[in-house]
Amino acid sequence: MIAEPRHFGGQQWYFVCPVTQKKCSVVWLPPGASRFCSRRAWGKQVAYSTQFESRFDRAITAREKVKSRSIGDLNPRHWDLPPRPKWMRWNTYERLAYKYRLQQGIIDKCIADYLGWVVGGVRQEISIKD
Repeated sequence: MIAEPRHFGGQQWYFVCPVTQKKCSVVWLPPGASRFCSRRAWGKQVAYSTQFESRFDRAITAREKVKSRSIGDLNPRHWDLPPRPKWMRWNTYERLAYKYRLQQGIIDKCIADYLGWVVGGVRQEISIKD
């Protein structure tokens, strides 16, 4: 590890990648690997979990994150978008509500696209058989 001075005093510690010999903030150890290396050294062998999710799954994850932030002590099964908690400012709640509606729109579009694909595929099979 090496330390670099910060602009307003102090220092920040970095790892030195054993492959690239460059400093990095995070080192990775993918499953089955025997040593830690930087993301640059691993290339496309390492990724965040959301990079493997579909657009639909990412939208559900984002929607649930917004919901969990604003749910408070309420039961999450009883609410789509829960009411504003007393401790939350209106601007914050409106921003979260906007994000929630945006992600819900993406989810709805993905479902509509999928249903259109399924129904379209069924229609094509029926017309082929006739």
